Amino acid sequence: RTAVAVELISSPSLIFLLLTNPACREKYSYTVWRKEQILKCRKFLNEVLLDQIPPLGDLQRALDELSFLEPPAATEEKFKTTLVIEPVPRIMNSITKNTNFKRIQDLHLSRLTDPALIMEQSKEMSAMIDLLLGNLDIGA
Repeated sequence: RTAVAVELISSPSLIFLLLTNPACREKYSYTVWRKEQILKCRKFLNEVLLDQIPPLGDLQRALDELSFLEPPAATEEKFKTTLVIEPVPRIMNSITKNTNFKRIQDLHLSRLTDPALIMEQSKEMSAMIDLLLGNLDIGA
């Protein structure tokens, strides 16, 4: 169904949707060239055509709004989409600087593989589940 719907939508319909639908307008990034190309269709909108096809009034209003829009320059757009600046926090550097990760790894590994500790944690979880189920039975 989607493929059929896409075939039925023509380029002018897509431009109409792009300009009149607020959700589409937010997601579309305008450049100077794109703005100029879209505004070329303003010359075809005249009073008679707007009287015959009223939805074109929305298109004309959207084109008027677009004419006031100042899109970013090409260099600004390029940096906006490709340049990511991420500060490295000083706190993270101070934590990782003097930390023995091998010791922490060994400690966690011993906690995860110690059979006595695993049995103790299993008993604690079992007791919590029994308590939870017991509370549920009381309310029923």
